[in-house]
Amino acid sequence: MSSPEVSLIKSVYHSSGIETIIPDSLLYGRSKTKKQLTSDFLKIKYITSIRRPANRIDLQNHQEWNNSGSYLLFTESSMFFRRPPLQQPDKTINEALTHTLITTHKNADLDGIASMLAAKKLYPEGRIVLPGSDSPQIRHFFVQSLLYLFDLIPFREIRPEEVQRIVIVDTRQAERIGELATMAREERIELHIYDHHPAAPGDLEADKLVSGEAGATVTLMVPLLQEHNIRLTPEEATLLAMGIFEDTSHLTGSGTTAEDFEALAWLVKQGAHLPTVGDVLARELDPLQLRLLNEMLDNTSEITIHGTPVTLTRLSSEAYVPDLAFLVHRFMRMEKVTILFLLARMDGKVHLIGRSRLTDMDIGAIMRHFEGGGHSAAGAATIRHQTLAQVESQLIGLLDTFTPRRFRAKEIMSTPAHTIHPEATFRMASQTMTRYNVNALLVTEKGDSESPLTGLITRQIVEQGLSHAMDTTLVEDYMISDFSTVDSDASLNRIQDAIVGGKQRILPVLDKGIIAGVITRTDLLQLMVQEQEEIISEREGSLAEKLPKTRNITSLMKERLPEKILDLLSTIGKSGDETGCNVFVVGGFVRDLLLYRKNEDIDIVVEGDGIHFAKNFAASKDARIHAYSKFGTAVITLEDDFKVDVATARTEYYTSPAALPEVEKSSLKSDLYRRDFTINTLAIQLNEKHYGTLIDHFSGQKDIKDKTLRIIHNLSFVEDPTRIFRAVRFESRFGFSIGKLTVRLIENAIRMGVFKRLSGARAMGEIISILEENDPVPSIKRLGEFRLLATLHPSMALTEKTTALLMETRKALDGYELLAEDLRCQRWLVYFMVLISPCNTAEAKKVCRLLRLAGWQEELCVKEREQADLCIKRLTRELPLDNSILYNRLHVFKTEVLVYMMAAAERKQVKKAIAHYLSKLRFVTPLIQGRDLKEMGLPPSPRYRKILMQVQDARLNGMLHSKEDEMAFVAGILKNTPKENGREQKK
Repeated sequence: MSSPEVSLIKSVYHSSGIETIIPDSLLYGRSKTKKQLTSDFLKIKYITSIRRPANRIDLQNHQEWNNSGSYLLFTESSMFFRRPPLQQPDKTINEALTHTLITTHKNADLDGIASMLAAKKLYPEGRIVLPGSDSPQIRHFFVQSLLYLFDLIPFREIRPEEVQRIVIVDTRQAERIGELATMAREERIELHIYDHHPAAPGDLEADKLVSGEAGATVTLMVPLLQEHNIRLTPEEATLLAMGIFEDTSHLTGSGTTAEDFEALAWLVKQGAHLPTVGDVLARELDPLQLRLLNEMLDNTSEITIHGTPVTLTRLSSEAYVPDLAFLVHRFMRMEKVTILFLLARMDGKVHLIGRSRLTDMDIGAIMRHFEGGGHSAAGAATIRHQTLAQVESQLIGLLDTFTPRRFRAKEIMSTPAHTIHPEATFRMASQTMTRYNVNALLVTEKGDSESPLTGLITRQIVEQGLSHAMDTTLVEDYMISDFSTVDSDASLNRIQDAIVGGKQRILPVLDKGIIAGVITRTDLLQLMVQEQEEIISEREGSLAEKLPKTRNITSLMKERLPEKILDLLSTIGKSGDETGCNVFVVGGFVRDLLLYRKNEDIDIVVEGDGIHFAKNFAASKDARIHAYSKFGTAVITLEDDFKVDVATARTEYYTSPAALPEVEKSSLKSDLYRRDFTINTLAIQLNEKHYGTLIDHFSGQKDIKDKTLRIIHNLSFVEDPTRIFRAVRFESRFGFSIGKLTVRLIENAIRMGVFKRLSGARAMGEIISILEENDPVPSIKRLGEFRLLATLHPSMALTEKTTALLMETRKALDGYELLAEDLRCQRWLVYFMVLISPCNTAEAKKVCRLLRLAGWQEELCVKEREQADLCIKRLTRELPLDNSILYNRLHVFKTEVLVYMMAAAERKQVKKAIAHYLSKLRFVTPLIQGRDLKEMGLPPSPRYRKILMQVQDARLNGMLHSKEDEMAFVAGILKNTPKENGREQKK
């Protein structure tokens, strides 16, 4: 028997009488001897049948053997194999570069191996390079028998200078392609990537990227093979089918798509042999794998997170054990678990593998936190320099974020429930809702939570009634008596049906007929989106960088915003559509919308050309516009002088700590990332198609609900120390608390001395913002706790005396606003004078100049304040005084100094005297003027001023009440020797 294609034949006759043929064209046997080949073949334990020929085959005459395609036969105990002659690449299919490399990730699975074969079909002149150690799948007999198709090249034989293109399949992470990573990053190299995994931080930037939602990378490549009319041999189609079957868990995994079925159908038409696929994937366990599987079963525990069971299992081995994913797959099938994580300690590292059957669980996102990878249903990571216990602790923390929530009513409800008596009036109901900041009340028989529930009353009903002068109407007359309730174990679906389906604003939660709490629409908003919105198919890796949580809050906007603002936002969205831009209202406006706080400062961020959008919008509204091209910003002033700030979406970076940032055009997410706190990173899209969509990249909604201030990244305070002032200000304004990590980072930044590099003007701007709050005292105390004031200057360290004076200042300012007609008092200046009151003259001047105060502000805070302190002491000694003398003592001081004096004076008599001056004496002036004196025959002279001052003194002292009194008073002066008045007594 002879054949030009078969140069080495070893015939072995078995009991079945079937001849076995072993050709040297098997790739792994190229360098082996005839004896070694025979030995290798006889070790084969498991052989299946693709085609069953007659017992004896004439290879030269057999028609199938002479076909141009390859020929691979398995029987129960033998194999017939023929390698076809190599075909010249079809240049019409793909004009491949001469030097193209094809590769996949280390420890390649069948999807990676099959995808390389598909890539070889698309790039016929490409050479395949296997990164790192061989995958267990490559050592499988069937796969080995097809490796001749791959045209492999060892890495050591690559000439980097000749490589012009690299094709990567089933990954886009540089660290997963081994030694080729450095070459893949070179700009001269053309990079083509085919990958079904979601994008993640650290992905290589490809010149050509083929990605999408699919259970396997092979699924993405099959349409390309079809498009180029590339035919597959049966064994090639079988290998590609194995890739789809393995990566989709036999088409049962949660990540399986319709495209996977369509690709598999085409492969079957190409001759894929499904029994062989099943036999290869259902391989038997060897003794070592069986021992490890038993160890996994013995070290299994189950935890429940948000109502979802999660199984954890553990392994420990000094040596590396390959093919752990196969053990995980077998464990999942045996134990029928929903979510499984294997933590294996091997060769000094921790190997983490995860699998999930849930459609709303993202294993890949968890693995990317450990610098691994994967997709929604499966993923893996290798962690160095950590113990098994440390990795498990981190994993459980991540599961709290990524595990789907299966909430019950008792976990969602708000307590205590706010109730009202049925005989209460609409006016009383309105006041109660305002007091507790709620939109609905429970009506009970006795008005408390212990008595039986009889109905519900909403703000909408009450306000409509009040608009019709129904102030004294009783609640029971118009309460809602047909409503739903749930018990504390009710599921989220039941709650949604009642609130959303039943359009019920408030849902009472009862335990055995007793009110346990209530669930409002606001309570449900965050949870509803997790159950009802479509699963996001692509996520980024870290916790702070996941794709955003989104929900539509159009109804919320209509409920809380005035019609004028709603119309404006709608018009802005339409203008964005006209200019092809995505437009969003962002920042404090959105934050305060969720906090039920009024805020009409509208900041618009534009993904695109912000100035072009602003000009288009201004033209449509006949509005004025001031554009700043350098920064991509504009201010639009509408007809009623209402202003809208517009900015191009931008990112920023800091050249050094505390420096002003450099900015450049970017995406919405990058624009939000540069902001200070998570609560200020919320955005609402205004384009018509997505109008009202709330976008939350950094869990701002959760922090608003938890009343917590958190920064977005750990270097935030180092890059911009002024954010520390804002953290303190927002904590006080909103009644929030600064998160523990954020507090520690503030302390670290202050300890590093970042404020030494901060300009005084920027620091003073933030201090002024704090001092202008309605009650800045809690914020100032917080600054004192952080020793921030002492950091600016040691003499400003907050003492008990200064704190007490700050409290008095708040009272003085409140009193002044009630007493005085002139309200033009800069509150921050009064508080600032208190802050520097411990400083001597030289120190106070140094602080003012350090913080870049204007000259007149320094004069007021230093010189006039010191004069005020002396005046307080003088008044303490002299009081009581005539009004004219009191006026003379105080009229030289500005309003801010006078309020400071009211606060700083220790004696009540002095405080009352200053208050009396501010409320009664400050604006007392003579009714007569110089022309009146001239008409009385007195020629113009410096004596005018002296006479008018005498008139003013007399008026202050209650001696004169009208102009006629003043005229008579002056006449007496002119006729007689001038009597001593108050000023002369002083002298």
